[in-house]
Amino acid sequence: MADKTPKGKSCVFAKPGFDQPIEVLDAATGEVIHTLKNTEQAEEIIHEDGVLLTVLGDPTSVARSLVAKRRGEQEPANEVEAVAAFDTDTGKPLWKKSLGKTGFIASLTLSADKNDRVFVQNEKELFCLDLKTGETKWTAEQPGRAASGAIGSCLVVTDGEVLLADGKGFNAFDIETGEKLWSSGRSAGFRSPLDVLVQDGLVWFGPEFAQGLDPRTGEVEETTIKTTDLRTVGHHHRCYRQKATERYLLEGYRGIEFYDTEKGVHSRHNWIRGTCQYGIMPANGLMYAPSHACGCFMEAKLRGFWAISASEEDVVYENLPDDDRLVKGPAYGVKNKATKAAWPTLRGNSKRSGLSDAKLPGELSEAWETDLGGPLTAPILADGMVYVAKIDDRQVVALDASDGKVVWTFSAQGRIDSPPTWCDGLVLFGSCDGYVYAVDGKSGRLAWKFLAAPEEKYTVVRDQVESLWPVSGTVLVQNDTAYFAAGRSTYIDGGIILWGLDPKTGAIKSHSINRRDNVIVTAETKTTGQDPKMISRWTQNATDEKTFLDPDLSDAFSMAGNVGGILTGDGDSVFLRHEQFDGDLNRQDAYDWHLFSTSTLLDDAENHRSHWVLGYGDFKRLGVAYSWIANRKGGSWGQRLANPYGIMLSFDDDTVWGVRRGGDKGNKNYTFFAEPNQPKTDGKTADFRDPKDPQAQAEWTWSHGLTLRPHAMLKTADKIILAGMPTLQEDNAEAFEGRKDGILEVRSAQDGSEVSRIELDAPPVWDGLAAEDGLLVISSKDGCVRGLK
Repeated sequence: MADKTPKGKSCVFAKPGFDQPIEVLDAATGEVIHTLKNTEQAEEIIHEDGVLLTVLGDPTSVARSLVAKRRGEQEPANEVEAVAAFDTDTGKPLWKKSLGKTGFIASLTLSADKNDRVFVQNEKELFCLDLKTGETKWTAEQPGRAASGAIGSCLVVTDGEVLLADGKGFNAFDIETGEKLWSSGRSAGFRSPLDVLVQDGLVWFGPEFAQGLDPRTGEVEETTIKTTDLRTVGHHHRCYRQKATERYLLEGYRGIEFYDTEKGVHSRHNWIRGTCQYGIMPANGLMYAPSHACGCFMEAKLRGFWAISASEEDVVYENLPDDDRLVKGPAYGVKNKATKAAWPTLRGNSKRSGLSDAKLPGELSEAWETDLGGPLTAPILADGMVYVAKIDDRQVVALDASDGKVVWTFSAQGRIDSPPTWCDGLVLFGSCDGYVYAVDGKSGRLAWKFLAAPEEKYTVVRDQVESLWPVSGTVLVQNDTAYFAAGRSTYIDGGIILWGLDPKTGAIKSHSINRRDNVIVTAETKTTGQDPKMISRWTQNATDEKTFLDPDLSDAFSMAGNVGGILTGDGDSVFLRHEQFDGDLNRQDAYDWHLFSTSTLLDDAENHRSHWVLGYGDFKRLGVAYSWIANRKGGSWGQRLANPYGIMLSFDDDTVWGVRRGGDKGNKNYTFFAEPNQPKTDGKTADFRDPKDPQAQAEWTWSHGLTLRPHAMLKTADKIILAGMPTLQEDNAEAFEGRKDGILEVRSAQDGSEVSRIELDAPPVWDGLAAEDGLLVISSKDGCVRGLK
C-alpha cells in the first residue's frame, strides 16, 4: 500500500519477505525510512492519518484452529493475535491490543475512518477502537467466525454505519454507538465472503446484486435486472470477491459481469477473469486481471496479467489499403536454390508433430556451443544453417550448423516469441510489432515485410512496446501459402485477423477477421422466454436460450472465441488452437484431428490444467471443465478424454509418444509413454467419451517413469530425444526455474528403453530441440545454442 507520510512524503508500506518486518519506503527512491520492529508476523496493514495499523499473528495457527472447528475436533491453542499501531513519522509503536482469550481476528475486517476510529472483528464481537490510543470505544455482538466455504469476513464503513458480513449473516451497526440497526440472513459466495458494496449511498449484496438498500434501514431503494438474465447458467460462482465502481457493480460469476446502475446497459465477459481469492481490480479507468489457473472457458479466456480499458472505437481493418501493407526490401525477388530443410519450422513441420526422419547416434556429445544471451526460442535447421530468435532482443540469428558461428543477425521492432520458418531460401517470422518479415536465408537481408495489424497502434508488454495485434514468430507454410494470425483475442481490439500470403512476394492471397461481440443486456433486450428445447442441466453444466442465441454461445464451461497464437496445418485445413479454417481462411463448423493446447503450444509454465491434445478440440457440453477430466487418466464425472494427451507429444500416423505428469515410485514424477494414433472414425468429434465406450482412450503400448522433468522432446528415425532438468526434489526453485544443470536422454522409439543419458550445462528452453542427420541442436535456458553429434 502507498500513502503520504512521514511528514508529507509519498511512501510505500510493505513486507520485503513473508517473515520480514514491515518497512516504510520512500516511494520516489525506494529508500527504507523506517523498519517497524516486531512486525515479522504482520498479516494485514492499513494506513490512516499518520498511523499504520497491522494484524500480528500466526496465520498457520489460525488455519489449524479453523480446520479443527470445522471438523468438530478440539481446537489447538492459537498464538494470540493482536492489532498494533505505529507512528509512521517516527516508526515508533503507539499501542498493541489483543481481542479476547483466543486472540482470533477475522481476516480482512481491519478498517479505519477519518474520525480516529478503528474497527475489527474477533469471533464474538465487533470492536471500535481509538486510532491514537487503542482504547475500546464500543463493542457489538457478532459471533461470526467464517463458516465453511466462506473465506474471511467483509467489513465496510460508511459515514454513519458499520456494515459487517461473515459466515453467520449480515448486520448493520450505528457507527457512533455500536447499536444494531438491522440484519439480514445473507449467505456467502463460493469460497469467498458475502460481499457488501456501497455505491452512491446504497448497499448492494453480492453475488446477486439484485437490490440496492438503504444502509440505515435496509429498505430496498433500487433494483437491477435479474442476474439470470445476464449470467451464464450452471456451475458455481467464482472463488473471489466482487468489486464496484461509481457506475458498475462487477460480479465474477463466470468472468466479469457488469451491472450498470446508471444507464442500465449490462454486459458479461466470460473471456476475462480474476485470480483465486483476489479476483480483479478496477482502478485508473482500467480493469486489472491477474494471472489465474482456471480450467473454464479454455477456448477464449485471457491468460497472464492484463490491464483492459473500455473500447474507445471500433477497429476498421480497411483504414489501411492492402497495397500499403507490403514493404519491399533489398533482397526482394532474389532467387535462392531450393534445398531440403531437415527441420524448417517449429516442431519440424506444419502439423507440429515433433517428427523427423533424421538419424542420430545413440551416444551424443557436444560439438559446439554459441552464447547468444537469452531468452531464446527453439531452433530450426535448414540449408546448413541454424536459425533462432532472441525473444526480448527482437532478433533472428543465423548460425553455421557445422560450427555454430554467427553468420548474420536481423532485428525487428518487437519481440519474437517463437522460431522462424524456412521456405525456399527465405526465413519468415512474425513479430509483436504487428509485422511479418521475410529475410534472405543466406545474407540476412530483408526481402519484404507486411503489416498484419489493422493499424499501427501500440501498448506495453513485458516492458516493451508492442502492437495491439502481435504476430507469433512461427509462420505456417502450407500449399505455397504463408499463414499467420495478428491479434490477442477475438473479444478485444476488434478481434484477430488471419492472413494468407505468397511467401515469395508477400502478396495477399486471403484474409479473414475472427471476432466475437460481447454480450449486452438491457431491460429491452433481456431474454423474455425460455425455450424448453434449449434448457438442459447435467452434472455441473447447463444451457438455456443464452447459450444458443447470445454471441458468446456460453455454457458453464465452454464459449465461442479464441486467443492469438501459432497456426497448425494438416495439409488442407488451418487451425488456430481449436478452431478450424479452410485454405481461404473461412472458419469451419467441423472439427478435424489435429494438435492443440488447452493453453498455448508456447506455454512453459506447466500449469496442471494445461495439456497438449491430439484430437478435435470440441470443448462444448462437458459435464465439468475439460481439464478436470483430463487430469485423471480414467476420467471423472462419467467421461474420459478419448484422445492422446500430455504435457508434450510427438506423433506419426501410427503412434503417439508423450509425457504426462505423475509417475511411479522412486521420485519418478513424470511418465513417458507410447500409444496408438487412432483418430475416431465413427463420425463423432467429441474429445470425451463414456469410459465404457469401446472408442474410449486406447491403452498405452508401453510406459516408463522418468527421473527428469522433460521440457523438450522430438522423434528421429528410430529414437526419442528427451531433454529437461532435474525433477522437483531438493533445490526446487533452482530446478523449476532451470538454473540447475540439464539432462538429455536418448530412448528407443520402439519400446521407450533408455539408450543413453548425458548431463547438459543447462536445460533446454521449452520445446527447444531440432534435428537433422548427425546433428541435434538445443536452445538452452542459459542463452546458449548447442550442437550435439
